[in-house]
Amino acid sequence: MSGFWKVVSNAGKTKTGQKIISALTGGKQKTTGTEVVNPFKFKASKNKLEKNLRKINVSVHKLKGRMQGDYQKMEREIEPFRRKLKQTLKNIKKD
Repeated sequence: MSGFWKVVSNAGKTKTGQKIISALTGGKQKTTGTEVVNPFKFKASKNKLEKNLRKINVSVHKLKGRMQGDYQKMEREIEPFRRKLKQTLKNIKKD
């Protein structure tokens, strides 16, 4: 075994070597799936006020998403007419 490979094979035995190896390899990966899949824990509401606030919050976010979707759909439908109008105005200015 050459001297280089001896150094590399012994590098994992020292703390400095372990730090270098983990920096080169990207460190240890999480092997259990729970902390990757579930990064937070669900907490049930304690009383009626919290439950109602949560329902209102969810419904507001749903409405916001629905409005954004409707706006994007409207933009897509208007775009061909907008393009045609720009071309028409450009042709009028040329004359």
